[in-house]
Amino acid sequence: MSKRIPEHALKELARAKKALFAAKTLIEKGLFEDCVSRAYYAVLHAAKAALFLVGVEFRVANAQNLSLDDALFDMVICEFIIAFVENKQKIIKEFVRVTKPGGYIGLSEAVWIKSPPPTELVEYLSRVTGVKEILTYDGWKKLLDISQLRDIEVRTYKINKVRQFINEMRQLGFRDFLKGWCKFLSLCIKSSAFRNYLKESWPSSKNVKNMFDYLGYGIYVGRR
Repeated sequence: MSKRIPEHALKELARAKKALFAAKTLIEKGLFEDCVSRAYYAVLHAAKAALFLVGVEFRVANAQNLSLDDALFDMVICEFIIAFVENKQKIIKEFVRVTKPGGYIGLSEAVWIKSPPPTELVEYLSRVTGVKEILTYDGWKKLLDISQLRDIEVRTYKINKVRQFINEMRQLGFRDFLKGWCKFLSLCIKSSAFRNYLKESWPSSKNVKNMFDYLGYGIYVGRR
């Protein structure tokens, strides 16, 4: 006998379906920034439904002011969030607060592997992605140091063009990867709004080169 799906999980799936339909409608109208927002909520509600099915509680909260008890978690993991916030120390302070003594805090964030980065690249990333500040190796390490974490480990990695392409193929699957590019080309041909969006957001060849030369990612771990 199949397990009955909880009512709150069904509600989240219905919300995901509604948001996905909205995203599809918006992209057909050329409203790409609004489409991204709707697609995000579709993924969010689908994730909540999946977590409800396995008995996990899902919460949305302000990382700078978490509505959680002190010393609650054995481990806190954050992926590509802090670069988008100006007050990075406040976020780390909150992570420390909700982590049990002896627990770990792990971050995966963008890093400048060469410094200083070109001004043109910094301005482009800020304009297109909304990122506030990307730190260097020393900048991330200092952020963990001043948060009084122990046993700090920082490892940075350069982005490899070929490996990046292969990873994207593996994540999406060849069929979905091909469908995405077909949709991209179709929009380029049919939608003037999409072409205008590309003109504003598409990186110059110089910025593409500089991204791979200067920008990487890092794994940062500390113990409370």
